[in-house]
Amino acid sequence: MADLIGLQDCLSDPLHHDELLFITIHQAYELWFKQILHEIDASIVLMNEDRLTAAARALRRVVEIEKLLVNQIHILETMTPISFLAFRIKLNPASGFQSMQFREIEFASGLKHQSLLNEFREDEFAQSRVQKRFEAPSLEIRFMRLLRMRGLDAPPATIPTTTRSVGSVLRKTCPGCPGNSHAL
Repeated sequence: MADLIGLQDCLSDPLHHDELLFITIHQAYELWFKQILHEIDASIVLMNEDRLTAAARALRRVVEIEKLLVNQIHILETMTPISFLAFRIKLNPASGFQSMQFREIEFASGLKHQSLLNEFREDEFAQSRVQKRFEAPSLEIRFMRLLRMRGLDAPPATIPTTTRSVGSVLRKTCPGCPGNSHAL
């Protein structure tokens, strides 16, 4: 517990009240990102084992975690822009889009852009992790393969993810399937 509590080091001098809130929320995001990756990995394994109910349960958990993450934004909104700017300079050049695990989630889900690998070229640990995710078969690829194995007309996984979503493919290929109105 001491290690976890010790991770919220504020950098502003003098200390700014809202900096701890900002750090805590972002660290909580990273913890939830770790759980999302765990669930995505599990769902891929479960699909490979043809355990679809369990795979769907893992993905529903991801959806619930994402809802929680969206709601955390409202806590950040309690900070005024002036409060944020008071300590923001100490966080430069950090950005939420520089989150290694955020990129891992994108790659594991199927949104893979080679250019995003360059963001981590200076960080050996992060580069190794995102490269591994980039090269691994994604949830999208596994899902499309699963649909084709079931005789459904699923597009090849080589179509860029930005032009479609797994949910839209499911609605088109299996309109009568239970739960297909929910995004996976």
